[in-house]
Amino acid sequence: MIFNEIKYDSMKEHIFCGTHESGLRVFVLPKTGFTKNYAIYATAFGSINNTFVPLGEDEVVTVPDGIAHFLEHKMFEEETGTNIFDEFARLGANANAFTSSSMTAYLFSATDFFYENLEVLLGYVNRPYFTPENIEKEQGIIGQEIRMYDDSPDWQVYIGVLRGLYQKHTARLDIAGTVESIAQIDQQAMYRCYNTYYHPSNMCLFVAGNVEPDKVGALVEKQLAGRTIAPPVKEFFPEEPEAVCAPVVEKKMNVAMPQFVLAFKDNEVSDKDRLKHGAEAELLCDLIAGESTDFYQSLYKEGLINEGFSGAYEGDKSFGFATFYGESKNPMEVKNRIMERIAQMKAEGVNKEDLERMKRQNIGRFIRGLDRVEDIANVYVSHALMGEDYMQYPEALASVTPKDLDSLIARLFKEESATISIVWPID
Repeated sequence: MIFNEIKYDSMKEHIFCGTHESGLRVFVLPKTGFTKNYAIYATAFGSINNTFVPLGEDEVVTVPDGIAHFLEHKMFEEETGTNIFDEFARLGANANAFTSSSMTAYLFSATDFFYENLEVLLGYVNRPYFTPENIEKEQGIIGQEIRMYDDSPDWQVYIGVLRGLYQKHTARLDIAGTVESIAQIDQQAMYRCYNTYYHPSNMCLFVAGNVEPDKVGALVEKQLAGRTIAPPVKEFFPEEPEAVCAPVVEKKMNVAMPQFVLAFKDNEVSDKDRLKHGAEAELLCDLIAGESTDFYQSLYKEGLINEGFSGAYEGDKSFGFATFYGESKNPMEVKNRIMERIAQMKAEGVNKEDLERMKRQNIGRFIRGLDRVEDIANVYVSHALMGEDYMQYPEALASVTPKDLDSLIARLFKEESATISIVWPID
């Protein structure tokens, strides 16, 4: 493989980028002196990706909800009966995997035997083994996991706000699916998803630590020898109405304090420069109710929020939303106060000095994150799968103007675009 070095002088960092003839994009972030090395191998396949044209076919198919998460579990099963986690443990690595709404990732961290562990990672992810028998066995296991999430207030308040925001988009689906949907998963559906979405052309590998790009490239060449590039996946999403599905979603569970998520639906995310758009939205969340604002301090002193209160923006190629979340004895009052705060900012406009302070704060947070190889790798890959260079995030932040934020707050933070999900105590 041939790597190109991209330098980010302002951060004193550099990344080696290369594309294998199979289409796999490989990124290496050297961190001289680091003892921990980290690798993440990811595909742009998550819970939202359930309607597509399988590779090598012509007709659109819709697969059962939760199949991306199901497939992640099955990737650790080998035809030989080998336990992949035991193999990583033997080589001193800590391995894991996760599925989100828009990606599935396999990862490990290690201080020794890094290249041997990397070979294990690349090997098993490129070696699927699905049979009717092991699929049926996994249906029972994941069914229990789904029931566990049904009892998780943190998850239920989050999935509740997604179901309140979206009427049709698959972002409203539970990542693990339902007991009924996973019961419909079969061998054909598994291989269709794997062959389409786990093609190297739809994947990224990111390696960070005290590693050498040429050695990484050699392992990629060995594992993907003979693989050729594939066309982009043809996938489809339902046309989503602008209106939210429900302004309030409520549930009672065994919690000591009510939990809430207040979210604002972004209806124009696909038309934007997503890196800058995300920077703008994150800055607005901080300016509205960030920990350093007088507004946050007033809510905290009144006992309406606690240290767990925060705001964030989450976006992908086909959906996006801004959130404020935490615990409160009166979630609806918190919502009302946030709406008043937003109305005040709309009337007065974004303060330039406050914006510059928030920019410095966010850039500082970004730079500190560069010392945590897991964090920077995970975030970088999620952006790389969307065709973005996350290392340009500080530039995106620096380019944001008060006029940009005045426009965004008027469009995004509206009462009619809002949903609040609340989990109340049973008593």
